[in-house]
Amino acid sequence: MDCSILPALLDLLERESARSYRDECLGLAFDASRLIVLLTSNNIEYMDAALRSRCKIFTIEKPKATQKRLVIQHEFEQINRTLLKSKRIKLDSETVDKLIRADMDVRVLISTVRASAIKAIESGGRLLTLVEIIESEKSNKKLPIGFV
Repeated sequence: MDCSILPALLDLLERESARSYRDECLGLAFDASRLIVLLTSNNIEYMDAALRSRCKIFTIEKPKATQKRLVIQHEFEQINRTLLKSKRIKLDSETVDKLIRADMDVRVLISTVRASAIKAIESGGRLLTLVEIIESEKSNKKLPIGFV
């Protein structure tokens, strides 16, 4: 039994076949020709060529240093808004520069900043330094999952 969703997706993305699309699971027929479909992929080369041919492709580049700096500043502003003035933390410029140079995507950058800030707050520190960054990177490592 073929369980691929590709044929159904290709039908949805063709305006003519989408006009009289039938969902086999629900047994319903409907006009899906005005449906807007968003697809994401970390590597477009893994997408089926027929599917790619039906898509308008936008490439999102890695953030530049100035953009990373803004993300870091925004995260710290958000964290500090939730803290009492006496508990607010600061980020030293060396640490910001290290984070900017690090090869990490934005999601990892944000989670590293958040985890590092928590470490600094828990330790009673008021200045987030490379020590907290290194410690949070160690604790953010994914653990393998296995099934018995």
